[in-house]
Amino acid sequence: MGTLRNVIIAILAISFLTFVAFFGRLPAFRNTPIGFLHRILWIHIPNLLRNLDILITGGRTSQTLRNFGHYLFNRKHPLVLVCFVINILGALTSINYPRSFSSSYSPAPPFSSSLKHGRTSQFTINSGSPFSFPSLTSTPISAQSPVKNTS
Repeated sequence: MGTLRNVIIAILAISFLTFVAFFGRLPAFRNTPIGFLHRILWIHIPNLLRNLDILITGGRTSQTLRNFGHYLFNRKHPLVLVCFVINILGALTSINYPRSFSSSYSPAPPFSSSLKHGRTSQFTINSGSPFSFPSLTSTPISAQSPVKNTS
């Protein structure tokens, strides 16, 4: 019970800070505790961190972080290329190609229970191509090719 209480408190705290960050600037909240917390969050804490950086490192940390942010958002770097390749590969692995493009794969034999009970379709697990995940499909029994026993 203590863990659930801690999770709920954490969720409420994050939600409240998000509310303060987004809406604390509105004129309706200007002279309220929400406006005060907004000023602390966006004005006083960054100024305190900047003054500490100037005191300890002479402002080098702020300049380094500013340059790093400029590099990430405005320069060409391999992170964008890596994300693009991951997206393309993810899209290619999720495409279901028609059966003519797949390898020579024979579907599973019909279930004997579906024939006994007079059902008109059966469910088989097959893979449409070597690039896709197995999917559950429904195929009419009359549309399936007969399974040949090679033994």
